[in-house]
Amino acid sequence: RKAFMECMELEYVDEATGEPITPARYQLIRLYMEANRPDSARSLYESLPQDPSCWIRYSAALVEYVSWKLLEEKGSTQQTAQSALMKAVQSNVFCAYYLAFLPDFSETVEYGDEIQDASDGGLLEALEYCHSEQVHAWVETEGAVEWLRAVVLSALQKKPTTKQQGELLGEDDLDWNLKLQALEQDYKST
Repeated sequence: RKAFMECMELEYVDEATGEPITPARYQLIRLYMEANRPDSARSLYESLPQDPSCWIRYSAALVEYVSWKLLEEKGSTQQTAQSALMKAVQSNVFCAYYLAFLPDFSETVEYGDEIQDASDGGLLEALEYCHSEQVHAWVETEGAVEWLRAVVLSALQKKPTTKQQGELLGEDDLDWNLKLQALEQDYKST
């Protein structure tokens, strides 16, 4: 933990990519989640409000879900959990689909556990996350995967495709095809 904290203090965000130069923050939140230290995880993700990685955003969504739904902690609300989930889905839509439909994806995706330090927001990051120990936290948390699946399915069934006032997600937030096309275009331009 101390080493990761020191790395985070020294690191900076690469201006060209917008990503931190080390994976210290992602490793640290993984450590907190695996050690069942939600308060430490919350402190970390709250200190990184603009970090778009699925490691940070999906950890935040899971911690807020547990706090609201399972522990019924004072000050924890459904709105807070849904807001954290919305940020997670918007940061990496591929991860949302993978977690929501885990049995289907886990049967067909091979070698996801070999991916390391994938860039933020992409398909590889989602595969890395969903093949890490973090997926077990989602599966083993009562109702978490079902909650995510219900939110995804609800948003996909909305018409028109834009979010209505007060809705969590709209169908456009879950448009993986546009995101994939953008990633392909970025890849071709490099």
